[in-house]
Amino acid sequence: MSPLVSVIIPCYNSGTYLPEALASVETYQGSYAYEIIIINDGSTDAYTLEYLRELETRGYSILHQENKGAAAARNTGVRTARGKYLLLLDSDNRIRPAYLEKGIPVLESRPDVGVVYGNAHFFGDTTRKGFKAAVFDGSQLFISNALDMCTLVRKTVWEQVGGLDEQIPGCEDWEFWIRVTQTDWQFFHISETLFDYRIRSGSLSDFTNLETDDRIYAYIYAKHARTIREQYQINLKKARLYDKAIEQPFRYFFKFIFNKYFKKTKDKV
Repeated sequence: MSPLVSVIIPCYNSGTYLPEALASVETYQGSYAYEIIIINDGSTDAYTLEYLRELETRGYSILHQENKGAAAARNTGVRTARGKYLLLLDSDNRIRPAYLEKGIPVLESRPDVGVVYGNAHFFGDTTRKGFKAAVFDGSQLFISNALDMCTLVRKTVWEQVGGLDEQIPGCEDWEFWIRVTQTDWQFFHISETLFDYRIRSGSLSDFTNLETDDRIYAYIYAKHARTIREQYQINLKKARLYDKAIEQPFRYFFKFIFNKYFKKTKDKV
């Protein structure tokens, strides 16, 4: 029987935390079948290579490639995935069993939903501020990314938008979400802690170099210039309406009441 979910785990130079990531998946004892695909993205670390060899002897699916980065590693994993859904997990993070138990029923019952995500618990270097997941707002996505890659995604969504952009200098998940918002697929937020996100210095998401940040923003904004311009015009219109409402609150309050309760009644007559 084909697995319903393919858990994609890229492994970069160090696989120190990979055993924890694997254990977090295998803690799940529910009824949904899954497969684990580990991608060795050109690691040269002796411990990691030895551990991956051990995993191969135990029957794990290990894909080896030269170092191409996070986006290419995930794309490689997805190309061999047999599951209907993808669970994207970094090798230094952990999921909780509820991610599968509560996320899959949403995808099974809601054919319009393409991405399911939950809240993160932060551990490690907790002196750094983490992101806070919330109900998805596509308009805010053009300002910054607030959605981690650790999500459940329909494989058809991944294939439809062409996977991750391997040319972007970072934040490839952010650019991926922007492309998904340009389709009819919906995002679904489960307001529960569903994964553990390790915060550590030197991680791939630790972009503290302004020059790197500028290159990422420049790449994303250039690629999606038309969409960003259209969204800016929508946000600007909303801001102007808000300013008018602040200046004349009573007028806009009565206008709202009229449009909601009286205009519809009048139109029906």
